[in-house]
Parts: sequence; structure tokens; C-alpha cells
Amino acid sequence: MPEPQTCGKVERCHQTLKGFLAKRDPAASIAELQAQVDGIVEYYNERRPHRARGRITPAAAYAARDKAAPGMSAIDPHFRIRHDKVDVGGKVSLRFGNRMLHLGVGRPWAGTRVRLYIAGDDIRVVSEEGELIAQTTIDLTKGYQKMRKPR
Repeated sequence: MPEPQTCGKVERCHQTLKGFLAKRDPAASIAELQAQVDGIVEYYNERRPHRARGRITPAAAYAARDKAAPGMSAIDPHFRIRHDKVDVGGKVSLRFGNRMLHLGVGRPWAGTRVRLYIAGDDIRVVSEEGELIAQTTIDLTKGYQKMRKPR
């Protein structure tokens, strides 16, 4: 039996779909109804920004998440993903090349859960919602790494 919260999500989805359909002329055929539903789903997922996701669309938030797929090759050892939380000073720490480095993300991000995408010496810090927060190329001559904000 489905969990109660799952049923609530389905019921909310049905309520939203009914509201969208009520604002359109009734479909004359099943094919026309399917076209209306497809249009609603496309709008809801691809064009409508979501308030809880930083005004990005649900499709963009989904695409930004880490996913496994059948037949994926092993991850190259020079690439890794690290989950962390930005500290109160606006930094995340990272061991790199046998050194502890501190990446200055910014105090406004304090407490935010993030993923660090590490590709060689290029680092990207991304929120759990998929928003690029900052990026840098590691300079091993410095312990504190200044991050560039995305443009």
C-alpha cells in the first residue's frame, strides 16, 4: 500500500491537472485531450519556475541531480563528487594534493548543503538544487582558495 504522503502528492498533482484542464475548452477526442495534457505537463515541468527551487524549472532541477544509469563506466579517479555543508564563515574544506584547502564560497551560503565537483584541479560548488554557487582552479601555493562567482 502506498505511503500517505505519496497519495497526497498524487492527489495534489490531479488537483493541479484538473485546474489546468478546467481553463481550456473541452477536448473533442482522446487525442485532443492527450495533446492538452501533454501541453500542461510540458509547461509545468519545462517552463514554470518553481518557488521552492530558487526559481528554476522542475526539469532543470531534476537534470542537475546526480544520477546513475545502466552500463555507466567506472568514475575516472581524477574526478570525484564530494557532499559537504558550507560552514558559518562561508567556507568548505577540501583535502587536495595532500593539503587541506579552504574554499571561500561566501557567508550568504553558510549552512547550505552543497556538492563539490572536482575534475583535476577545477572545482565547482553546486547547491543541492543544482545552482552553480562558485568555481575555481586550485592554486597549491595558497591554502585559501578564492572562488569565482558564476556569471
